[in-house]
Amino acid sequence: MKSPSLRLLLAVGLFVSSLTACQSELPTSPGSDPESIAATSGFASDSPDPLLGALLGGSGSTSSPTLIRVRRGATLSPDDAILSYLERALSFPAEITKEVDGRRYVAFKFGPSGLVFRPAAVLAISVEKADLRGIDPWRLKIAVASDDRDDWRVVGGIYDPITRTVVAPVLHFSRYALCVE
Repeated sequence: MKSPSLRLLLAVGLFVSSLTACQSELPTSPGSDPESIAATSGFASDSPDPLLGALLGGSGSTSSPTLIRVRRGATLSPDDAILSYLERALSFPAEITKEVDGRRYVAFKFGPSGLVFRPAAVLAISVEKADLRGIDPWRLKIAVASDDRDDWRVVGGIYDPITRTVVAPVLHFSRYALCVE
């Protein structure tokens, strides 16, 4: 029998794949790719399509989100983030790396740099070691930043109280962290 977290990741992955598959069958015209639509519509540009960006709460906001600190005494590990993807979704064959990105925030860095997913990968970040004092977990999202700058912006996400994770689709590798808008 599959674990609840595996079932959740599979369900979200299938959902994201179905949206991306439907999108790829539509005729395209110049400026109709997901990134162009997202940039002009105000939705999160990291979402695989604008509708999904809206569903996951991506705002495309230019203000920096508040990153969630690691709970005092907790030690974050790479296992506190799970990435699920279809092997055929990789833009090039690669050995995927994952590391804790700093010790103050619930943040992770994935590699290799430049790797893109089509359809989107699904990232789940555990809230077990997060300092949530005074924060409603339903407000949690996932933020993304460039590898070399702290230009954090919200990707979106859905809190799952059963697995105690925040889940969001991601299109490329970078730094990802738990946040609240």
